[in-house]
Amino acid sequence: MYNVAIAPGGYNQPHSHPGVTEAGVVIEGSVLVGFLTTNYTLYSKVIGPGDMFVIPPGLIHYEGNVGKTQCRLLTVVADDLPSEVGVPHTLLATKPAIPNEVLISAFKADSKTINMLRSKFTA
Repeated sequence: MYNVAIAPGGYNQPHSHPGVTEAGVVIEGSVLVGFLTTNYTLYSKVIGPGDMFVIPPGLIHYEGNVGKTQCRLLTVVADDLPSEVGVPHTLLATKPAIPNEVLISAFKADSKTINMLRSKFTA
């Protein structure tokens, strides 16, 4: 179980838990919960204290604080040793780096934009 606190305007990065379900309940604040289906449809909803959410196994999802005060939620992942795959880190902080040409094609962006994004995820 995880006790997650998010500052106003903050977000958990888009991520997934391969093969396992995530469930959570909002303890305080207003939380935007969103997930993408396998056919690229986004489902999202703002929920509040006492509301619960369930993210199906392996889907990319995020949580964000859309309120004016800190929000807090309790989450569980249905696995003793859950893994988390952060989408931005997975694509932009790999060692060795994914070739710029691949990311340029995927994001329909230029090399300057890819390099700027990449710089945000390196130490």
